[in-house]
Amino acid sequence: MTDVELAELLKLDMALTTRLISETDLPRVAIADEVRFVTSDVLAWLSAQDALLVVKDERPQEPSSSEADTVVLPAEDDETPFLSREALGSLASGAADPGQNLARQQVRDGLAALGDSVHPALVRLSHDRLHPFPTEADRTSPWRIDEATGAIRNVMMTWAEGEGPPGFADRPHMALTVTGDAVEFCVRSPAGKRPSSALVQRARAGGAMVSIEPGDGPWAVTYLYEVARGAPTAAALQARLVRDAKTLVPLWLCATDAGVGA
Repeated sequence: MTDVELAELLKLDMALTTRLISETDLPRVAIADEVRFVTSDVLAWLSAQDALLVVKDERPQEPSSSEADTVVLPAEDDETPFLSREALGSLASGAADPGQNLARQQVRDGLAALGDSVHPALVRLSHDRLHPFPTEADRTSPWRIDEATGAIRNVMMTWAEGEGPPGFADRPHMALTVTGDAVEFCVRSPAGKRPSSALVQRARAGGAMVSIEPGDGPWAVTYLYEVARGAPTAAALQARLVRDAKTLVPLWLCATDAGVGA
């Protein structure tokens, strides 16, 4: 049965059913790029559980992946946004303006702080294999415009395994990117081993965007958090990044031939 039929069987709404699928080891079967559930296996698994399976989510309701491609995390009136509109504007309308370098430095510092907050989760989930670029100068992509630099429309921080060029574009890596209207959190692979269909399905169920080129071409799985209508607070964004890292890091492990089953 499909996830919709699973929700009907268990008398749950789709949001809670999606969490049950992504946050537990509920039995499932992968068929090509689809995931199906066997009724007898599901019922037997449920009958063996004696602990709370999914913690109630007390946060404000967010749009489901069927309602929008992005997750909007607005700042509360009494909380400080992750970044100011002026700083974000330096990557949009001010992308080619050297006079916006100070604002872009604020973006870079905010990104670095956000990266530091999610770093422990990435290290733990990857079994101490994911690390950012070691030198401070190349820890993020360039943010300052000079004579040799064109417009800067995003600032990015990456994690990968081993030594490589800044940005780790030559190997599977994790990336956290700030643009003028969004924060992106993704796993990218330039080529090679494809992610398992069950892991991809799990990411799609959680609202991620999936791009897979034919053959052995590059692929990416991305969570997009819109900030155009108001930047989220750092705390709200950190919580979502840590949660979504639980979906993205297994995909990275899969790309590095150290994958885990869905």
